[in-house]
Amino acid sequence: AGGRFWGCCPRRGQRGPSVSPFCPPQAAWCQLPSRVLLVLTSQRGVQMYEADGSTMVFWHALDVPELPAAHSVFARGIAAAGGRFVCVGTSFGAVLVFDIPPKGTNVTLSEVLEQHRDPITDIAAEQGQAPDGAGDLVTADDSGTLCLWSSGEEFTLLGKIPGSGCTCSSVALWNGIVAAGYGNGQIRLWEAGSGRIRAQVSAHARWIYALDLAPLTGKLLSGAEDSFVHVWKLSRNPDTDDIEVQHCHAECVTDTQVCGARFCDPAGDTFAVTGYDLSEILCY
Repeated sequence: AGGRFWGCCPRRGQRGPSVSPFCPPQAAWCQLPSRVLLVLTSQRGVQMYEADGSTMVFWHALDVPELPAAHSVFARGIAAAGGRFVCVGTSFGAVLVFDIPPKGTNVTLSEVLEQHRDPITDIAAEQGQAPDGAGDLVTADDSGTLCLWSSGEEFTLLGKIPGSGCTCSSVALWNGIVAAGYGNGQIRLWEAGSGRIRAQVSAHARWIYALDLAPLTGKLLSGAEDSFVHVWKLSRNPDTDDIEVQHCHAECVTDTQVCGARFCDPAGDTFAVTGYDLSEILCY
């Protein structure tokens, strides 16, 4: 549950593969205590299905503002948070918070989070045990800005990490550690409580498109345009509380620009990869 793969979404300032208005750029299983939903985003809006895809539970159409034709309208970034909410980002920089009932189709838009000025690129919820005051949700945008939130009846902004002009394409959150992948191939690790940067790794030669965390072990998976997939191990030093990063494995997917990568189990023993113009999902 919680798996997701990118579709064909070109990055800012670059012409990418053509995107059909009916082709969802992102999909995720959102696991809530009472149910699991399959959530799809597209240029039209947000669709929610029962976990097997058999029944549409909810459809939310995106409002199209009066913008120049060069501005795309889409939803992107999906995460379940707070035990009853599904959060979805938009190209307007807003994060839509949907309140999900234990059963049935009475899904409501309970809140709109408006702290980003640029399109949302990814959203991640805490997958481990967050330290006190660390929050349980992180949102990222096209400028590289990160917002840290605490979920609840009303979502509270705990902090904002300013962007540096480089897109943050993917984020993950584990045990109070924010892992962020960027367009320059770097992975940066931040404290979710204080917003301090704790580590920076030049992980890839080109744009990172996917990050994923294995919640049981702290393994971090990264996939990028350079055709490589890397597995890292995150941990905290028990004496200094420093965040440590260990490189575990590298895999080259020959002649493939990796655009999706995901662990297949909570321990991170297996993972799946896909790429642009690739009709297959490769499992390792």
